[in-house]
Amino acid sequence: TRTTSRRSAPPTWEARRRSTTAGWKLNAPAPLELSAAAPQADPLQAARVATLFAVARSVYVSSPLAGAVLLVLLWELPARGVLLAWYGAVVAVTLLRLALHRGYQLAAGRLTEALAWERRFALGALAAGAVWSYPLLVLFAESDPPRQLALLFFATGSLVGAAGVYAASAPTFFAVAAHSRRSGCIWVRL
Repeated sequence: TRTTSRRSAPPTWEARRRSTTAGWKLNAPAPLELSAAAPQADPLQAARVATLFAVARSVYVSSPLAGAVLLVLLWELPARGVLLAWYGAVVAVTLLRLALHRGYQLAAGRLTEALAWERRFALGALAAGAVWSYPLLVLFAESDPPRQLALLFFATGSLVGAAGVYAASAPTFFAVAAHSRRSGCIWVRL
């Protein structure tokens, strides 16, 4: 004799979905809760900002040195007082950026406040870009091709250097490049 087993109807799609996702819910992470009281840390952003601050150390040395070289190259211009004031501004912005760097190193909330630190850094880069675009706008000797070439060399070199140093942060690079690009366009139109 043959025993016939009663076959049950195949499970519906809804029943299959519930059974396959039931195990996943055990291992699912808790939903992300955002609140103003406890900001969430983004480790990738924090690492990117840490890289930005680490790589920028070279700028704190090279910027005043490059400024000193440009100071020597342009020393015979009649506007020495303006030139010295510009170099003082280069040194002052560099010192302020060093203070910002030191504040970043001492900050306890670097991981949770990475975006704020990136914005502060970008503001410092914006100030540096403004200071470095000044010679192109004001100290450009119209009848002196060697000095024109020196100024253009420094402007181009600062942009190329900024691309490497500030590659970790697009807002920072654009903050530096905006002034150089703008002053270069103004100079070309003159």
